[in-house]
Amino acid sequence: MADRPQQGKSGGSEDGTWTSRNILRLDAEIAAATTIGQRQLLLAKKAGALARLAMLHEADRIVQELRIDNPDYEPQLSAWIMFAEGLIEHFSSLGDQAFDRFRRAYAIGLAIGDEELAATSSAWIANAALMNGNVRAIAEPLTQTFRLAGRENNEALGRACLVIADALSWAGESARAKHWYLKSRGFAVDEGDIAMQSVVLFNAAAFRVANVVSLDCERGADKDAVSLAAMSVESVASLDYGLGIDALSTMVPLLRAEVRSVERRWLEAISLFEANIGTAQAQGQARLVPKHQAELAYCLAKVGRLDQAFAELASALGDKSRCTDPDDLYVLHSRAAAVLDELGRPTDAEDHRNRAADRLAEFRDFQCELRSAIHPLIEQVALARA
Repeated sequence: MADRPQQGKSGGSEDGTWTSRNILRLDAEIAAATTIGQRQLLLAKKAGALARLAMLHEADRIVQELRIDNPDYEPQLSAWIMFAEGLIEHFSSLGDQAFDRFRRAYAIGLAIGDEELAATSSAWIANAALMNGNVRAIAEPLTQTFRLAGRENNEALGRACLVIADALSWAGESARAKHWYLKSRGFAVDEGDIAMQSVVLFNAAAFRVANVVSLDCERGADKDAVSLAAMSVESVASLDYGLGIDALSTMVPLLRAEVRSVERRWLEAISLFEANIGTAQAQGQARLVPKHQAELAYCLAKVGRLDQAFAELASALGDKSRCTDPDDLYVLHSRAAAVLDELGRPTDAEDHRNRAADRLAEFRDFQCELRSAIHPLIEQVALARA
């Protein structure tokens, strides 16, 4: 699962930097604030919004100034600062370092009766749990989000709906996930949050691509599914281009590379993988690098560049411990088996086919566990918000 920080460069403001309507609204509220405390809280909220636009330097500058202006650690301001720091950390690495800050912000928000903060932090706790494959830790924070979030808390509700959509996609229920992606996008539109709208589009595309790659490894992907995945990736690319979004610029090209590999457009796939795998590691995607190296090795083998294929596969297998999700490991071992067949090493290829089968079985169990966790939650949400 992925979540992308967004950086804009086109349209909108005098300095040429694109921004979103929620930032403009916060600026207006900051200008109209009648007390120092109100202004500081709004600045902390703005820091979080800037972090989600990948304006991390500006977000961090605001946070540091607020830390200096809050020597007595006033609880509400401290909690909002902590939440903003969690977003900065999340969008700096896309890792799980931010979880503790989200958890503490939630606890303080709950204790002081700041339901906006508690609901939003809780949604991000669920997001972090899903990214880490921690199925059992998803339902409770999402339940809290829907319980605490007012109808105007578009950020919390949009993020919670996105977590549900991603969970359903990961569980293999893409048709059902579509409803929740649309709900998440609706909240993002209401909030004027173009960054979130792009994330919704990207995540839906990423799961489609992952599905067709997995199917291609297993039995061959359906042509219509491949076409839909390709169109989804190009839709994300078109939106990003139109807005001037260039943060984490490797993620869309790598999705495109995976589609090209399934389409048997080997040379295009090779070019895209080679240009972007190294940067992906620097942009917080280290856990996906071994899988992408195995995919690159597969494409190289298909065009007869066997020495390069062997080198890439050796690198992928040497680093495979960084690849933790069973579906990614399934692809890694499947592509490894195909490369080893091309290299004339049938015994080694069979070993990796067996490992791939084990990972696929593990992934199917994971999907069942995910469905068991998310279906009752969906029913609760439907009843509570009917």
